[in-house]
Formats: sequence, structure tokens, C-alpha cells
Amino acid sequence: MPEAPELYLLREWLEPRLVRRKVIGIRVVRPLVLRNLLDESPEDALVGREFVSVEREGKLLMFGLDGEVSLVVSPMLAGELRLVEVGARAGTSLILGIEIEDGLELRYLDARRMGQVYLTRTGDVATLARLERQGPDVLDSMMGYAEFCELLRRFRGELKTILTGGKLVGGIGNAYADEVLWAARLYPFVKVSKLSDSDKRRLYDALSVDLRGYVDELRSAFEREGLEPRKFRSILRVHGKSGEPCPACGTRVSSVKSGRRETNFCRRCQRGSLFSM
Repeated sequence: MPEAPELYLLREWLEPRLVRRKVIGIRVVRPLVLRNLLDESPEDALVGREFVSVEREGKLLMFGLDGEVSLVVSPMLAGELRLVEVGARAGTSLILGIEIEDGLELRYLDARRMGQVYLTRTGDVATLARLERQGPDVLDSMMGYAEFCELLRRFRGELKTILTGGKLVGGIGNAYADEVLWAARLYPFVKVSKLSDSDKRRLYDALSVDLRGYVDELRSAFEREGLEPRKFRSILRVHGKSGEPCPACGTRVSSVKSGRRETNFCRRCQRGSLFSM
């Protein structure tokens, strides 16, 4: 799943390439993925309109068009946005293609078809369920430390589950939850009620400071390799690195799987027990 750092850079990259360009065609390959909340067809709603904004909120990207029309993309597990030349090979994962001026096409691809694309009035974007239930954005709207501690008191359960739930802060998924917890030296399965004041301080710093460092690293990697921003995990310290040495202490990174989610952490840097928490 693309998360806040990757989507932050994708928004930054897409905005100057889309804004003030007109939609001249659309193809909906998988209609069930597109939630049309308007009283007109996608073609009537989009063709002829210009992009006026590209915004991000948590793990959502929102494309505003003139006439108060918006396209909201929730990539979920496998969704991707690509800006390519018209006629470029699409493959079987193409869900939606929006042709714009200058021979380009904005494509949403999703091999698992788990994401959602909403077509709605701009004034109604905030009422979408995923936005209504989301906490302050971890990169653009991060709260102060005192407010963070006060909000944290409302939650119960395991720390990683709360981070990925989106109600404490928006934008954190499975991968960056592992990274934040490693940076904060916190056991992923610790109960929030067990956190000390110093634990909370390290967690806040990891969310508000360390996560920004990942944005800078990602930007450098994309610029160095000439890539457009996308899900890019080679810079991560522990997530997806099961069995590899922890960058801080050299202990092999552990893996705990629950359903389709894998949690990676260092048992020396992030001490804890599944049985004592």
C-alpha cells in the first residue's frame, strides 16, 4: 500500500503535470472500482474539464477539476497511479484511464481491485467515510505533543494496530508503522496503556520528525534513479527485512504474521513479549 511519504511525493510530482490541463477522454475498464456519486456519467462529468488541484489527505489522493468535481483515489493494498504517454502498454491491472492534453494519460492500476476511486462533488469530499474517520495527517497536519498525548489517551489496544487504524494519525500503513516503531524503540504489540512518558515522547518524535526523514530519502532516491514517485521500499530499515541485520544493533529482524499483515521489528531494540503485554 502506498503510504503518506510516497503519496506526499506523488502529489508533489503530479500537481505541476496535471493542473491547468484539460481532460479529453476517459476509459473505465473496471466499473465496479469507480464509485460514481454524481447524477451524470463519468464521461459527462470529466471530459472537457481542467484539473485545478492535486491534494493528499492521509492515504488518499484528491484531484479537483473545475466545475466543483473531484476524483478521490484510495489505493489500498495494490493500487498505483501512473502518468504515461497515450498508447503505452497498460496490462491487465488497468482500472481507469483519463486522457489529458499533451498526449498523456493518468492511469489507476490495481491488480487486486481492492482500492476505490470516488467521483463526487468537491464540496462532498470531506464526507467520504475514509476522511471522516481519519485523524490529523501525519505529515501535513501533525498536532503538538500535548495534544498528541491527550488524543492517545482515548485509545486502547496494541500500538501498531492503533497506528495503522488511522484514527490517531492519518497516513500510516503497515510498512511505515514498522519503521516508526523501530525509530521509537517500541514493541509493536505493546498496549497503549503501558506506554511511559518517555515512550510517548519517542513515538511522537518518530512520527513528526523521523517520518519526514523518509520523505527526504525517497525524494533523493527518485531523483537519483529518474523515477516518478511510487511505492518504494528499499530505503526501509526493518519492514520487509525479516532475517536481515537490524541497522542499529545487528540483531536479525524478526517477523510476526497475522492474516495478510507481517510485522517486522528488532527484538533487542524493541523489547517486549506477546505474553506479557
